[in-house]
Formats: sequence, structure tokens, C-alpha cells
Amino acid sequence: MKNSDRDLLQDLFPDSSREATLLRGGRVMRRRRFVHRAARVAPFIAVIALAGALVLRHEQPAPQSAGIPATVTKKSLTDEQLFALFPGVPKAIMTVNGQKRLIFPRPADAVRYVGRAVPETRT
Repeated sequence: MKNSDRDLLQDLFPDSSREATLLRGGRVMRRRRFVHRAARVAPFIAVIALAGALVLRHEQPAPQSAGIPATVTKKSLTDEQLFALFPGVPKAIMTVNGQKRLIFPRPADAVRYVGRAVPETRT
């Protein structure tokens, strides 16, 4: 910086306001650098987050995967018809809060046919 430029700056900014202006300018420049870097990195972070969401997405298997035809799941069945869908598997029908529920005593059967273990209901 030339001496004339330095003299001009000293004339424009007294000592106390010069320091405040330099501090404010430094903050502005740091903020601009941060925004610039963030704008460059943001697309990569978005791609990684999207890939992570797709990997972690977990869908429950549909009842059709257990060997139950789709047409059967949409109809009302009698108890005998429902029992016939699961031959050789221990099962029971229980009324809970006024609704009939099919219960599998073995947790492995519940996971196999329902897709998740059914919690026990206590009365």
C-alpha cells in the first residue's frame, strides 16, 4: 500500500472506528467464504443423504409373501376358512376389545405369517 493510500485511510477512519471497520470486514469475508464452501459441499451431502435414506428404507412384506392369495385377504372369512389357510400350525381365535384376532402361540409362526411378532395382550 502506498503512503498516500495509507494517509487517506487514516484520514477517513480515526483509530477507533478503523479497528471496528476492519473487524466487521473480516467477519463479512469469513461469512462469504463459509457460504461459498457450503454451496460447493451441499450437493454432495444431499446425494449421500438420499443414498442413505434409500438404503435404510425397509418395507414390511405383504401378506401375499406368506402364501395367502390377494383375493382372500380382501374378503371376510369364516373361522374354518381362516384355519384352513394355515394347516399344521397351532393357532387360535381370540376376541380382544370386541374384535376377533387370529393368534399364533409360537412367535416364529407369527413372524412367518404376519411379518412381525405380535405383542401379548394382557387383560
